[in-house]
Amino acid sequence: MARPVDTKARARILDAATRLFAERGYAGTTTRALAAAAGVNIATVHYHVGGKFSLFSAVLEALYQEEAAILGERLAPLEEGPVDDTAKVTDVLVGAASAIIDLMASRPERPRLYLRRWLDPSDELRAFEVKISLDAHQQLRELLERAKADGAVDPAFPVETFLRSFTWLIYGYFATGPIDWRDWFSDPLNPAHLEDLRRLVTLYVRQSLAASWS
Repeated sequence: MARPVDTKARARILDAATRLFAERGYAGTTTRALAAAAGVNIATVHYHVGGKFSLFSAVLEALYQEEAAILGERLAPLEEGPVDDTAKVTDVLVGAASAIIDLMASRPERPRLYLRRWLDPSDELRAFEVKISLDAHQQLRELLERAKADGAVDPAFPVETFLRSFTWLIYGYFATGPIDWRDWFSDPLNPAHLEDLRRLVTLYVRQSLAASWS
């Protein structure tokens, strides 16, 4: 009979792996280092998650599933019926952005891991990563396409460009914080800085949706 999976041990392994992959990248992280960071032996890592590829895949899947769930909850008010109210679409997207900012602030290694992956060359993880990334954010695209069709935003609104900039504006911020003119980097978790980020994202969403793109 197969041994039961220890969910606490698995969660501890995934948590340690998230931090280590964010710090060292996929190529620079060994299974031995992952086991040490989680406080288990290599056999335990393999038993609960598998090899490095399986472990990184599990990390990414867990992160993106959490984000997809948060986005789904925030976008739910516009799930049915026409999307013809610009103010309502704006409020929903601003709320979604704020929830994602809260999530990134709670675990800043998460955006660092994403950014490291996006800048890494193509490797064995690429196809899987592309799929789960697009799946998680597809609901944003679908909402904006409906908003275009129903008249809430300009029919020429550049959905893909908007979403790319929206993503980098939030995730990129957590990699460095605002510019510090003495040291370049600064603390992204400073409450005043986070409030500035929220205001900036709100303005970006509000003005982008209200603009004429034709």
